[in-house]
Amino acid sequence: MGLEVELKAHVAEADVVKDLMPEPLSYEEKDDYYYAKSPDEPSLFRIRKQVDESGAVVLFTYKEKHCKGGVESNNEYEFTSPGDEFDKARLFAEKLGYVVKLRKHKRGWQACVPLSDGLPAAHAELLEVGPLGWFLEIEIILEDSSLRDKAEKALHQVLAGLGGREEDIEPLPYSVMLTASSAKAGR
Repeated sequence: MGLEVELKAHVAEADVVKDLMPEPLSYEEKDDYYYAKSPDEPSLFRIRKQVDESGAVVLFTYKEKHCKGGVESNNEYEFTSPGDEFDKARLFAEKLGYVVKLRKHKRGWQACVPLSDGLPAAHAELLEVGPLGWFLEIEIILEDSSLRDKAEKALHQVLAGLGGREEDIEPLPYSVMLTASSAKAGR
């Protein structure tokens, strides 16, 4: 388990950002199901089907989230299973009594951005999140949490290098934005 340090920003011109992303780029799609004990309680974990050029995988994720200034620092507990196990994984969670709190679909491109100062490469994703629009997500996974401040600074540098702006950083989780979007559409 590493410490995930990440930010996301709204993107007005996805093609411009895509052109600035380092090669090689690879296409990906992610279908996320967030599970809770009941519809009125917060989500506890996520089951994701991720499909990219290397194939499909199911990701089970639980995060301990912390957010400061639009930058998340998460302790992430994750494991995978083969992509053809997605329906079984969802059925398993539902048979245990969990309910789907939220669904999310992302599609777009990903690339690795090399960093200096002893930091591992950043993972940059340009993703369309329906119905919210396009976002640039940048994350660095740290094995050494003492590098968190350096990683946060590097995230902002990568954002600027990919054409992103500080004022476009989105501090709200997608779940909050999607819930608000659903409520607004239901009016």
